[in-house]
Amino acid sequence: MEIYQDKALGLPPLTSTLARRMMAKTKIWKALQGVRGQKISDLAALEKVMIRFSWLVLEQAAVKEVDINPLLVSPEGVIAMDARVALYTAAEEKTKARFAIRPYPINYEKMVKAKDGTDLRFRPVRPEDEPLFVDFHAKVSEKSVISRYGSFEYTDRVAHDRLRRVCFVDYDRQTVFVAEQRASKDHPACLWAVGRLSRRPGTKKPNGPCWWPTPTKNGASGRNFSKI
Repeated sequence: MEIYQDKALGLPPLTSTLARRMMAKTKIWKALQGVRGQKISDLAALEKVMIRFSWLVLEQAAVKEVDINPLLVSPEGVIAMDARVALYTAAEEKTKARFAIRPYPINYEKMVKAKDGTDLRFRPVRPEDEPLFVDFHAKVSEKSVISRYGSFEYTDRVAHDRLRRVCFVDYDRQTVFVAEQRASKDHPACLWAVGRLSRRPGTKKPNGPCWWPTPTKNGASGRNFSKI
């Protein structure tokens, strides 16, 4: 909204959570949700556009700036009516700044099988994983809690301030890994195991093994993914 100076800033790469927060900071946010009997705009489509656009900026290093004006958002979807793309010159390539946030390390994602044959996705944590962590801690066995933390109450483990630090990580310094069972018609998505891997300061070597607790109270055992 150039005329009304309606803007929100965000650093790529965006996630679903970050994209929604950017939308909510704009003055047009209420209108997008439907006013005076108007239908709600396709916010899910807008969210996908913002996330994919942030990845375009990261993956296409030659892109200097992009101006999409206007971007039409309606209940039927999202469409770019006009756009302009500027590229770095050879001289500018040598002096351009690096990104403030390392992109999500998708190269660490891998499909694995649990002992009972369940397909799990081994991957780095994402900011939108916080609800999965709340569910995970509700199911984790008391034995695992004691062996990992000693005494740590459930309400403290799932506090937003704590999980925010767990889910929002600097992938260049440390990474939290999860083993996720994807959602299906029979069950919602859930975490089977969680572990942290950090880098020794000044080196590229890991600081200790990636340790995984026994995840659930019903006796289902996690796996040691430290060598994956």
